[in-house]
Amino acid sequence: MNDAACILILDFLNLVVRLLPIFMCLKPLRKDIELIAAVTTYIWVIMVAIKSLLHRELVVSDVYQGIFSLLFFLVVLALFDGSIQKKLFLYLSAWMFSLLFTSLGSFIARLTSGFKPFSYYQSYVLTGLLFTLIFYLLVKLWLGKTMEQIFLLVSRRSLYLLLAYPAITLVVFSVGFHSVLSIDYLMVGKQENILFYLLFTLMIILIYILILKNVLDIVSLRQTALELTFARQLVSEQRERYNHMLDSIENMQLLKHDFRHHIDALLSQDEAQRRAYLLQLQQDYGVNSNVTVCENKAVNGLIGRYVDQCRQYDINLRTHLDISQHIPVDDLTLCIIIGNLMENAMEACKRLNGDRYINIDVRWVDRRLYMVVENSYDGVIIKKGDTIVSCKQDGGLGFVSIRRLTSQKNDDFSVSYSDTAFTAFVTLTDRTQVV
Repeated sequence: MNDAACILILDFLNLVVRLLPIFMCLKPLRKDIELIAAVTTYIWVIMVAIKSLLHRELVVSDVYQGIFSLLFFLVVLALFDGSIQKKLFLYLSAWMFSLLFTSLGSFIARLTSGFKPFSYYQSYVLTGLLFTLIFYLLVKLWLGKTMEQIFLLVSRRSLYLLLAYPAITLVVFSVGFHSVLSIDYLMVGKQENILFYLLFTLMIILIYILILKNVLDIVSLRQTALELTFARQLVSEQRERYNHMLDSIENMQLLKHDFRHHIDALLSQDEAQRRAYLLQLQQDYGVNSNVTVCENKAVNGLIGRYVDQCRQYDINLRTHLDISQHIPVDDLTLCIIIGNLMENAMEACKRLNGDRYINIDVRWVDRRLYMVVENSYDGVIIKKGDTIVSCKQDGGLGFVSIRRLTSQKNDDFSVSYSDTAFTAFVTLTDRTQVV
């Protein structure tokens, strides 16, 4: 394999590294992924052709590299789904790794080309293939999942801070490529320069990974704190309902004690007096807000709270909860998901002037739990990138919590909406079958 073929392969590997996170972490707007790959390949062919005509002149080469990098990003922007910040971060990150691998590959090839039966460019190609494989594993096993979780919850200001790191690294490396980080400078320099270069390159990669890991840890802690707060609130409400139940038992005992006195009073009254007396008793001993909507006690207690709130805010609540006490899904998961869905539905109905309603349907069918919550709303949908969030101050932490709890295989969480109705769908699998 001659040097010209090696240079062509290296350019192709450089393109693969730049676009790998995009194809693996973003969904294409078009189902025809081959069309997107073809457009990208055409741009690459044009870039290689122009590069061969420029004879690799340094200044002109930098200019055309910048132009085609912008062109590739425009392709990503137009053909893939996702927020601009997410696309830009992935592309800048891939560009940063591309420069790092190019520099490291050239340096390693220069060091090893004299000890193997390979030329400089052949060693460069082998090193490039190894780095591309490592980058593929990094994206597949870690970066993709990390990006999905981070961009669900991180604020826009924090996203810009994340964007700053790969952008600054690109500038530093681009400038250093022609000075202290150039391969020619390192090969004729002292060993201290080579050590500095290797440590500097390693530091860039480690800091990048640590930044994303720390952000992900912060996001996870925030989600955990949210779920813990909800669980505490649930326990508090259950305790309150238990106290109300004790009060009701005590009232029933008093009512039983006074029952014979009421009978004596009714026997001595005429029909009009009896009616007035019974109406007064109905007011004094009116039916309390305790309701039974399902056999599961935890869910029943939770829904009872929203029954009271719906009465208070004139919201028509219709329930159909066909779940027993012993379904193979723990009560905390059930209550967190149902509670968040009902909380969002309540918030939407409170903002609406007019017909307010919430329909909740929960069924256990074929080893799966299906939840559907439909509610009226004002037609306003707020999105953060490509993700629908709540209008509440927390920016939709409830949806994030639901997505986290529905992350197991065959689980699902999705929403649909029209101008007047918003519907959330949740599917939970049998937790006893999950290893």
